[in-house]
Amino acid sequence: MRRIAIIGQGPGAEFVPDDLEKWGFPWTKDYSLDLYFEIHARDTPAWDYYGKDPAEFFGDFPSVVYLLDELEGAENTREYPLGEAMKLSGDYLECSVSYALALAIMESVAEINLFGISGNDKYATQRPNIEYLIGFARGRGIVVNVEDDSLLLKSEFPSGRYGID
Repeated sequence: MRRIAIIGQGPGAEFVPDDLEKWGFPWTKDYSLDLYFEIHARDTPAWDYYGKDPAEFFGDFPSVVYLLDELEGAENTREYPLGEAMKLSGDYLECSVSYALALAIMESVAEINLFGISGNDKYATQRPNIEYLIGFARGRGIVVNVEDDSLLLKSEFPSGRYGID
Protein backbone atom coordinates (compact mmCIF):
# COMPACT_ATOMS: atom_id res chain seq x y z
CA MET A 1 0.00 0.00 0.00
CA ARG A 2 1.60 3.23 -1.15
CA ARG A 3 1.20 6.10 1.32
CA ILE A 4 2.54 9.58 0.61
CA ALA A 5 2.86 12.97 2.29
CA ILE A 6 2.70 16.16 0.27
CA ILE A 7 4.62 18.71 2.31
CA GLY A 8 4.31 22.48 2.10
CA GLN A 9 6.15 25.13 4.08
CA GLY A 10 3.34 26.08 6.44
CA PRO A 11 2.68 25.09 10.03
CA GLY A 12 2.53 21.34 10.50
CA ALA A 13 5.22 20.50 7.95
CA GLU A 14 7.42 19.31 10.78
CA PHE A 15 4.97 16.57 11.83
CA VAL A 16 5.37 14.19 8.86
CA PRO A 17 5.74 10.58 10.03
CA ASP A 18 8.84 8.73 8.86
CA ASP A 19 6.86 5.86 7.34
CA LEU A 20 5.41 7.97 4.49
CA GLU A 21 6.88 8.60 1.05
CA LYS A 22 7.64 12.35 1.06
CA TRP A 23 6.80 14.68 -1.84
CA GLY A 24 7.57 18.38 -1.82
CA PHE A 25 9.13 21.35 -3.53
CA PRO A 26 12.76 22.23 -4.32
CA TRP A 27 12.62 25.79 -3.00
CA THR A 28 12.47 24.31 0.52
CA LYS A 29 16.00 22.96 -0.05
CA ASP A 30 14.99 19.88 1.91
CA TYR A 31 17.19 17.20 0.37
CA SER A 32 15.48 14.35 2.20
CA LEU A 33 12.33 14.10 0.05
CA ASP A 34 11.48 11.28 -2.32
CA LEU A 35 9.97 13.46 -5.08
CA TYR A 36 9.95 17.17 -5.97
CA PHE A 37 7.77 19.44 -8.11
CA GLU A 38 8.81 22.70 -9.81
CA ILE A 39 5.97 23.53 -12.13
CA HIS A 40 6.68 27.23 -12.82
CA ALA A 41 7.62 28.08 -16.41
CA ARG A 42 11.34 28.81 -16.82
CA ASP A 43 10.78 32.34 -18.03
CA THR A 44 8.97 33.37 -14.84
CA PRO A 45 10.55 35.17 -11.86
CA ALA A 46 10.16 31.98 -9.78
CA TRP A 47 13.18 30.55 -11.60
CA ASP A 48 15.38 33.48 -10.50
CA TYR A 49 15.57 31.67 -7.16
CA TYR A 50 17.69 28.92 -8.70
CA GLY A 51 20.49 31.25 -9.79
CA LYS A 52 22.52 31.27 -12.97
CA ASP A 53 22.70 27.49 -13.33
CA PRO A 54 19.38 25.78 -12.51
CA ALA A 55 20.78 22.44 -13.76
CA GLU A 56 23.42 22.58 -11.04
CA PHE A 57 20.80 23.51 -8.42
CA PHE A 58 18.45 20.66 -9.38
CA GLY A 59 21.34 18.25 -9.90
CA ASP A 60 22.04 18.41 -6.16
CA PHE A 61 18.69 16.80 -5.36
CA PRO A 62 18.93 13.06 -4.59
CA SER A 63 15.66 12.12 -6.27
CA VAL A 64 13.42 13.00 -9.20
CA VAL A 65 12.33 16.60 -9.77
CA TYR A 66 9.27 17.04 -11.99
CA LEU A 67 9.43 20.10 -14.24
CA LEU A 68 7.25 21.20 -17.14
CA ASP A 69 10.02 19.71 -19.27
CA GLU A 70 13.34 18.01 -18.53
CA LEU A 71 16.31 20.24 -17.84
CA GLU A 72 19.45 19.50 -19.81
CA GLY A 73 22.36 18.84 -17.48
CA ALA A 74 20.16 17.68 -14.58
CA GLU A 75 19.67 13.94 -15.07
CA ASN A 76 17.20 13.68 -12.17
CA THR A 77 14.63 15.99 -13.81
CA ARG A 78 11.58 14.56 -15.54
CA GLU A 79 8.85 16.07 -17.63
CA TYR A 80 5.62 16.31 -15.66
CA PRO A 81 2.82 14.33 -17.38
CA LEU A 82 0.75 17.45 -17.98
CA GLY A 83 -1.42 15.97 -20.71
CA GLU A 84 -2.50 13.13 -18.45
CA ALA A 85 -3.10 15.53 -15.54
CA MET A 86 -5.27 17.75 -17.75
CA LYS A 87 -7.35 14.74 -18.76
CA LEU A 88 -7.92 14.22 -15.05
CA SER A 89 -8.69 17.79 -13.96
CA GLY A 90 -9.16 19.82 -17.13
CA ASP A 91 -7.27 23.09 -17.04
CA TYR A 92 -7.86 23.37 -13.30
CA LEU A 93 -4.38 23.12 -11.77
CA GLU A 94 -3.86 26.23 -9.65
CA CYS A 95 -0.68 25.54 -7.68
CA SER A 96 2.25 23.19 -7.16
CA VAL A 97 0.30 21.22 -4.55
CA SER A 98 -2.40 20.60 -7.16
CA TYR A 99 0.15 19.11 -9.56
CA ALA A 100 1.40 16.83 -6.78
CA LEU A 101 -2.17 15.79 -5.93
CA ALA A 102 -2.94 15.10 -9.59
CA LEU A 103 0.15 12.86 -9.91
CA ALA A 104 -0.79 10.97 -6.74
CA ILE A 105 -4.27 10.38 -8.17
CA MET A 106 -2.84 9.29 -11.54
CA GLU A 107 -0.51 6.86 -9.76
CA SER A 108 -3.42 5.51 -7.69
CA VAL A 109 -1.64 5.84 -4.35
CA ALA A 110 -3.63 4.38 -1.47
CA GLU A 111 -3.27 7.33 0.91
CA ILE A 112 -2.39 11.02 0.58
CA ASN A 113 -1.47 13.05 3.66
CA LEU A 114 -1.16 16.84 3.50
CA PHE A 115 1.23 18.61 5.88
CA GLY A 116 2.19 22.29 5.98
CA ILE A 117 -0.54 23.20 3.48
CA SER A 118 -2.79 25.59 5.33
CA GLY A 119 -5.06 26.98 2.62
CA ASN A 120 -4.93 30.46 4.15
CA ASP A 121 -3.10 33.74 3.62
CA LYS A 122 -1.71 34.29 0.12
CA TYR A 123 -2.63 30.75 -0.90
CA ALA A 124 -6.34 31.21 -0.23
CA THR A 125 -7.01 31.45 -3.98
CA GLN A 126 -5.45 28.00 -4.44
CA ARG A 127 -7.52 26.39 -1.71
CA PRO A 128 -10.59 25.60 -3.86
CA ASN A 129 -8.45 23.72 -6.39
CA ILE A 130 -6.71 21.70 -3.70
CA GLU A 131 -10.08 20.85 -2.15
CA TYR A 132 -11.49 19.90 -5.57
CA LEU A 133 -8.63 17.44 -6.10
CA ILE A 134 -9.03 16.06 -2.57
CA GLY A 135 -12.66 15.32 -3.40
CA PHE A 136 -11.64 13.82 -6.73
CA ALA A 137 -9.13 11.55 -4.98
CA ARG A 138 -11.65 10.50 -2.35
CA GLY A 139 -14.15 9.77 -5.10
CA ARG A 140 -11.63 7.32 -6.52
CA GLY A 141 -11.28 5.59 -3.17
CA ILE A 142 -7.98 7.22 -2.15
CA VAL A 143 -7.76 8.07 1.55
CA VAL A 144 -6.84 11.75 1.97
CA ASN A 145 -5.85 13.10 5.38
CA VAL A 146 -5.41 16.78 6.16
CA GLU A 147 -3.63 17.91 9.30
CA ASP A 148 -5.93 19.42 11.93
CA ASP A 149 -4.45 22.93 11.83
CA SER A 150 -5.06 23.35 8.11
CA LEU A 151 -8.03 25.32 6.83
CA LEU A 152 -8.49 22.79 4.04
CA LEU A 153 -11.89 21.08 4.18
CA LYS A 154 -12.97 23.35 7.05
CA SER A 155 -16.32 25.12 7.12
CA GLU A 156 -16.85 28.72 8.15
CA PHE A 157 -19.81 27.50 10.23
CA PRO A 158 -19.12 26.19 13.77
CA SER A 159 -21.17 23.05 13.14
CA GLY A 160 -19.58 22.58 9.74
CA ARG A 161 -22.96 22.71 8.00
CA TYR A 162 -24.95 25.45 6.37
CA GLY A 163 -28.37 26.10 7.87
CA ILE A 164 -27.52 24.83 11.33
CA ASP A 165 -25.67 27.84 12.76
